[in-house]
Order: sequence, then structure tokens, then C-alpha cells
Amino acid sequence: MHVVQGVHGEAHADPAGLSIGPKHVLLSSWFSNTVEKVDRKTGKLVATLGEFSAPVDALEAADGTLYVAELATGNLVKVSADGKTRSIVLKELRGPVALAQGTGNLIYVTEIAAGAVSQIDVATAARKVVADNLAGPEGIDVGPDGKLYVAEVGQKRIVAIDPATGAKTVIASNLDIGLTPFPGGPPALMPTGVAVGRSGAVYVSADTRNALYKLTPPTR
Repeated sequence: MHVVQGVHGEAHADPAGLSIGPKHVLLSSWFSNTVEKVDRKTGKLVATLGEFSAPVDALEAADGTLYVAELATGNLVKVSADGKTRSIVLKELRGPVALAQGTGNLIYVTEIAAGAVSQIDVATAARKVVADNLAGPEGIDVGPDGKLYVAEVGQKRIVAIDPATGAKTVIASNLDIGLTPFPGGPPALMPTGVAVGRSGAVYVSADTRNALYKLTPPTR
């Protein structure tokens, strides 16, 4: 285990979202309205980007561009690699919680207020709902099989979604996920994280029991 430290070894700014990009680990904090960039090689904090509106997750593209989901505004924000320029890719996302990188210019986002997963082309701002009728979708990742693995916290389960058809397959159920938000707090207080390894194993952070699940999807 390696502990990633902030500047001078202090703790980070209460991150609730984490993603690993080509060069940096990104830590998003709706509490401090910041996104922190940590160098993957050194483990050192290299930049803190502030003045977001409740950022819940961020992705780093191959060219260093960042895409940040703002829960308070429903915006997907594009940030230049040097952090100096920002623009809005898409507005009116309904409670964005987590992002996942698809192929090419595609990004997938879970929308907890809509109970949906949307596909966004960041080059054209085209948006398509690939799955709906989900109960509290939070963490998301793309597996080596091309399917979307989503934490459906309202049902305490992980589902695999075919982005082409929207078909859902339950991978695991009766999980200890979905911490109840405090009054006035964000709907996903501490988002349930999902990450899929190269082998296809699915890792899920269990916020209600401070644990990590490792799931093996059934083979077909």
C-alpha cells in the first residue's frame, strides 16, 4: 500500500471522487469545490483547481484535458491541461455522480436524479441515454468486455449494462452500499466507487461498512 500525500504531507481536501488518468490521479471534492492533481509517478500533489460548483468526479484525457462533473450546476466542464481555460461541454445533467472514459471522445456519466446513465461525445456535446430506470446509479467503469459496470445503490447491487442496447445484467446483489445522505447534503454523500481491472474483476467501495468488494462477473 502506498499513501499519497498532499503538499508538505498534509491530508487532501476531503475528496469523494477519485480517478486515474494517463499522468495524474484526480481527487474531486464537493466539500471544498476543488479538483486535485496528483502525479502518478511521484505521488505528489502538483495542482489544486478551485472554484468549481460541487465537483463530484473528473477524468483526464490523453492530452491532459480534464472533464469535471459538477453536481450543483449539472454541468460537464472542460479544463485545459494547464488549468487556465474552462468551458462547459454540456448543461442540465440531472445529478451527475461519476464519470467513465469510453472509446474515442465518449464519456459515460451516472445521473442519480434521473436514474440513468448517459453517453456524451465531448467533441460534439451529443448526449444519449444508454440506460434508465436505475435506482440511485453512482459509481461506473467500463470493463474489458465493453460493458458498463454501475453501482445501483437504491437496489444494493452492481449491474452490467450493454451500452449498445441498454440491457442490464445483475452481477451482485445485497451489498452494503449506499450511505444515507444527511439532511440538505448531496444525494450521493460518499459515492460508491466502481473500478474494473484488466482481468474483468470488479472492485466496489462499500461506504456503509468501510470495505472493498472484489466481484467476479459470471462468464458466458
